[in-house]
Amino acid sequence: MAALSAREWIDVKGRKMQADFESFDPDANLVTLRKLGKVHKITLDQFNEKDVTYVKRRHARLSQKTPGATLDLGCVLKPSKSMLE
Repeated sequence: MAALSAREWIDVKGRKMQADFESFDPDANLVTLRKLGKVHKITLDQFNEKDVTYVKRRHARLSQKTPGATLDLGCVLKPSKSMLE
């Protein structure tokens, strides 16, 4: 498991929250954050421009390392051979 580090997230209304980034699902347009052990799923359009850019860049960077991988807690998982058969 990757070490998590909380960052400040700001929504389009200027509200702030300290939380850890867990994942981004581009198909559902959902960002998963964790704050004090509780999971929050928030649509990307709820974040300010700076946070939208952060999520997209992080997702692109991790996706380039292993195309088609699942993003989870900032880790890239490779499918097993049996999953591909």
